Amino acid sequence: MFEKLPSNSRQLLKEILECDSSNKAVEMLRQRFKQYDNNNQNDKKLELRSILGELKQKGLIITQWSANVPYDIVINNSARTYFEMEPEYERSNSDNIIPTSNNRIQKKIFIVHGHDDTMKFAVKDVITSLKLTPIILHEQPNKGRTIIEKFEQLSEDVGFAIVLLSADDEMKDGKFRARQNVILELGYFVAKLGRDRVVALYDTSKEVDIPSDISGVLYEPYDNPNGAWKNEIVQELKAAGYNVSADDLIKV
Repeated sequence: MFEKLPSNSRQLLKEILECDSSNKAVEMLRQRFKQYDNNNQNDKKLELRSILGELKQKGLIITQWSANVPYDIVINNSARTYFEMEPEYERSNSDNIIPTSNNRIQKKIFIVHGHDDTMKFAVKDVITSLKLTPIILHEQPNKGRTIIEKFEQLSEDVGFAIVLLSADDEMKDGKFRARQNVILELGYFVAKLGRDRVVALYDTSKEVDIPSDISGVLYEPYDNPNGAWKNEIVQELKAAGYNVSADDLIKV
């Protein structure tokens, strides 16, 4: 079964296939890791490693690693046929995409949340009012899947993620932090979709710790269900290519 890759994974696969040989593909990747090392871009290194892991998990490539850099890569036939199968997939899934002037983007918006139901439902209502489809993990049927399998499959064709950093766990210094699985999923979507397609809302009612090791993500304050954060969500969706309007927020 064909599985659509996010844009950053698709681009890397294309670059790998454009290399004349596996050796040249490995050299390209090693040079990229070296560049990120020289520029202290640890977030870029993590993102690149995550994308390579995703391509391997989908059976497109096999990578062998040494000292945290790849030294061998096998390009499977499924990788070589990916771009041949993609147009047919796009045609068969046209009901779930929004045409824009630049590209076609997924209508599904993944909402990662903690224990704050008020925050979760406020964001869900905003996404619904914008005529997009909110995806909340526990609201979807299990279909015999494990939690990890369910998460991976439901996140496969989303075009944007909103991560809710609510005050779930109190730390020794009196500050609060979001659930750790929320932080992990934040990093997952940054690697999968890119930083420009992820927004994190943090609860201002208590002092919530902001992850310092995930750089480049837009962190917006959430004060109440009718706060200014709603307009910020609209602006970020517009920047990502969605045809949405703040006028629809009046209906929330």
